[in-house]
Amino acid sequence: MAPKRALIVVHSYFVRDTRPRRLAATLTDAGWTVDVVCARDEGEARAQTVNGVRIHRLPARRRRGGKGRYAFEYISFTLMALAKVTGLWIRRRHRAIYVLGIPNFLVFSALVPRLAGARVLLDMRDPLPEFFEAKYRLSETDPLVRGLLAEERISARFASQVVTVHHTMATLYERSVPAAKIGVVMNAPDPRVFVGDGDLVPELWAMARAEHLEDRVSFDGPVPLEAIPRIVQESWIGVQPNRDDPLMRYSLSTKVLEWCLLGLPVVAGETRPLLELFTKDELFFHAPEDLDAMCGRIREANGDPVALAERGERARTAAGRISFATEAAALLRLVAGDPGH
Repeated sequence: MAPKRALIVVHSYFVRDTRPRRLAATLTDAGWTVDVVCARDEGEARAQTVNGVRIHRLPARRRRGGKGRYAFEYISFTLMALAKVTGLWIRRRHRAIYVLGIPNFLVFSALVPRLAGARVLLDMRDPLPEFFEAKYRLSETDPLVRGLLAEERISARFASQVVTVHHTMATLYERSVPAAKIGVVMNAPDPRVFVGDGDLVPELWAMARAEHLEDRVSFDGPVPLEAIPRIVQESWIGVQPNRDDPLMRYSLSTKVLEWCLLGLPVVAGETRPLLELFTKDELFFHAPEDLDAMCGRIREANGDPVALAERGERARTAAGRISFATEAAALLRLVAGDPGH
């Protein structure tokens, strides 16, 4: 049996991305040696070891932009990752290569290990066709959307195993790969790590100024991971106003699960996964993109503190059914190729 060595590949800033950090922590806790190949933000070191995980950062920055910018970032990072993954694997012979999309074709950075018999897993968190449909208001028949669906199919079939975040998403991906090849590892809140990140703060600041709300809206900037639970517990309600678009219909925000686990009542736009996990007595649901309905639910929550606390407790119980330990065990079985998964 080859040593328990795993390599994670992700086109993001690893230390600020919840799912790959949770993956790395789960593997190291189970005795795996873990390397990570990821993007490098300004001020970050090219190489660093964090909690036993060896991080290898590539000279790539993530920026929002048009289709051309996305194509450049995806292709350039994949080519750099191909070289880096190949070099690391030659030296360390990782038993498993775990690639997190987006893009899905990043899985081909593990071409050499795959040809040599290593297990290659592709974690498809978000469906790219729906992502671009929503972002650019494209139809299902648009050539770009159809091309991205082909990219999804080719990438998924190349991988040894496809992993996704909930059963609704797994059903969607059956359009590209047999159900037997899809595993589900939900983003159950890790009691040790609650993470948040985003690059829209300048736009939000501009909106606040345009609406003359500077005295009512504050932006604290990045905070240490350890501080996030305290900040949540100092709040009285969490709001997740989902859009009604092809991507968000499949959204299951980790933030909602974390808020519920900490007993924070939640107002949320309805999505299929949320409706599968929570009842209307546990979350304050409203129709996606209906801001009047969202505000109405917030006023309703504010009007009855006792009922609000009871709803928060029911949501905590519901979120507690999504066990981090159970999902971590499922992840380890998938990485190891345990047929019992």
